[in-house]
Amino acid sequence: MDSTEKQPRNGSQYILGYAMQAIVHILMTLLVAILLAWAVLPLHSLQALFQYSANVPDIRSMNVSQLAIQLGLAACIWAMCVILYKLVALHRAAPAKQRLRAARGTVLTEFLIILPVFLLLTFGMAQLSINNMAGMLANVAVYEAARAVWVWQPEVDSGRASANPADRARIAAAQVMTPIAPGSFTIIPTELSNEFKASRRALLTAQVPLGHMVPSDITDLAADLGSVNLKSTSEKNLTLADALDKSTFLLRSLTKYTHAYLATEITPITGAELGATLTYHHNQVMPLVGYVFGQHSGGILGLNTSSPGMRGGYYSTYKRTYTLKAQAWQPNTAMPNDDSFKEYDGSDKPGSPNVKGEIQGGAGGGW
Repeated sequence: MDSTEKQPRNGSQYILGYAMQAIVHILMTLLVAILLAWAVLPLHSLQALFQYSANVPDIRSMNVSQLAIQLGLAACIWAMCVILYKLVALHRAAPAKQRLRAARGTVLTEFLIILPVFLLLTFGMAQLSINNMAGMLANVAVYEAARAVWVWQPEVDSGRASANPADRARIAAAQVMTPIAPGSFTIIPTELSNEFKASRRALLTAQVPLGHMVPSDITDLAADLGSVNLKSTSEKNLTLADALDKSTFLLRSLTKYTHAYLATEITPITGAELGATLTYHHNQVMPLVGYVFGQHSGGILGLNTSSPGMRGGYYSTYKRTYTLKAQAWQPNTAMPNDDSFKEYDGSDKPGSPNVKGEIQGGAGGGW
């Protein structure tokens, strides 16, 4: 008997081999999921999303299903890679004469048939990953918007503050949605509140050396100019690089933040519970697949006055609602310089709000 002849494997060896393959596939699927998330969101945003999911039960429960979608998407991408590897290996294993015979007149035809399908799958899965991450961030955004209403609405009702709770909530939500908002296309800033301009000015000065020493009028003008973009969302302008916003961080932070603010709508909820309803319009800017995931906003030459920042194109709408029990103790209406002001002496035990809430909602356009 030839000592080099392979010995047949027993059942336990087959089981061990399949188990090792399964472990490798699971680990690679997790790696692909991490790479997908990292390609869409910066690392600090992923860390913040993880912290919210870990510490807020409502956000965690909402993100479970979307995390499953992300893992399923990663599994599909890894499966495509494995299938492609198997096909290449099978092709190389074929005899040279057979490969030559098969190549005559068929390679170009096969390429032309496969290329559109490959591009649709590639861009489709990329847009699906972006949309899925946008849904996760929307869960966090509505939570922050509800907290802003919970804090500011009693202050306004008592006369202690003149702020607009809805706008404060809108700014808080826009700051959460900024990392996922596409900023490389048409943005014509309209109807920006003074509070938003102040927050955007702070964003700009924080990135410029000695920015805090620049007069506010100059920084406001620079922020306005840096937030304008006239590149339309026509199909010829849609590229993978622009969809992932690979411009310089300074410029893309201004355009993304401005677009996120314009694409966000907030309806405050008042009464026994305080909270907010968030509506976020996410622009689908991945090539070829916008019509699959969103609804077209119409417009001429890529412009639409009813769309966020007058940007036309395809949009998918996310709607979320979150409420908190109203504060048990209302703010002291007497200001410190008022004769009726009474310093708290500890005789009364302040009530504490019930921070348990519930996220409700979904997304239109198939989301």
